[in-house]
Amino acid sequence: MELARALADLTDGQREVVALRFFAGYTTREIAAALSKSEAAVYSIEVRALAALRRFLGECERNLLLEPDKNPPLEDIDTAR
Repeated sequence: MELARALADLTDGQREVVALRFFAGYTTREIAAALSKSEAAVYSIEVRALAALRRFLGECERNLLLEPDKNPPLEDIDTAR
């Protein structure tokens, strides 16, 4: 799974902020309090983490587009049902 690999490439702090924000639903203020950091620091960590995820996932997408033979064939979908 590409997302798991992308998350594994983040720093521990970035992964923690992303997990709290997007998986646990914490606000920036709540994350800052939980990690004893300023809201500005949490925001900065989140921005850097999301940029890293975008880069990683963008590279994965480009690789898939450049190497179509490595993709399994799509199954025919019966849409007439």
